[in-house]
Amino acid sequence: MKFRQREISFQTKHSSNLWEKIAKKKNQQRYNSAQKWEQTDLDFTTNCVFLNESAFPINLKRDIARSKKDNPTIITVPTAKANKTSKLGAISATGLINVSLRENSGV
Repeated sequence: MKFRQREISFQTKHSSNLWEKIAKKKNQQRYNSAQKWEQTDLDFTTNCVFLNESAFPINLKRDIARSKKDNPTIITVPTAKANKTSKLGAISATGLINVSLRENSGV
């Protein structure tokens, strides 16, 4: 089996080098930010609260069925739709602070 000879263009090499430069720059920015945080009274175990909001599919439905060989499967699935639902949580190093559900109506 023969493989075709592949060549890498200058643009591809340049693009690859550009991504490496961006990654190095980002790493340096992260390091600098961590250095600034060390000089403050910021302590994740005592004075930080983490918040997160996420939507989850409340309209989960089972729309799969099995049948015997050579017999078609016909199922009926309810089509009711509920409002969009999100959950909001707050935690700290000591444990869970609060969790709440929010129903978003409309868009």
